[in-house]
Amino acid sequence: MSYYGYRNPYAKVYRDFYSGKDDTVLPCGYTVGQSWTCLKKAWKGYKISKAEGDLEKMKLYASIIQKVQKELGTRIIDFPNLKMYDFGQDLGYIPDTG
Repeated sequence: MSYYGYRNPYAKVYRDFYSGKDDTVLPCGYTVGQSWTCLKKAWKGYKISKAEGDLEKMKLYASIIQKVQKELGTRIIDFPNLKMYDFGQDLGYIPDTG
């Protein structure tokens, strides 16, 4: 467990395989390296939001994490504390952008 209470399961994968140099373009239009960087930053945002107790931001970052994981074809992490399972289908969360 990390300081924020949620362990990042992809930390070793970032370090070992995806250093931002993979130029393969995914269907979303971003490269694999860019997507892994986005995933890493989203995890950081989620952890900070959780430490601050900001539920709205936690939901936003969790939805970003699940979306990027789906694009990368990796295992999609469930967030039972937010009731977000399998790409947020149970919650139906749409971020408030305005």
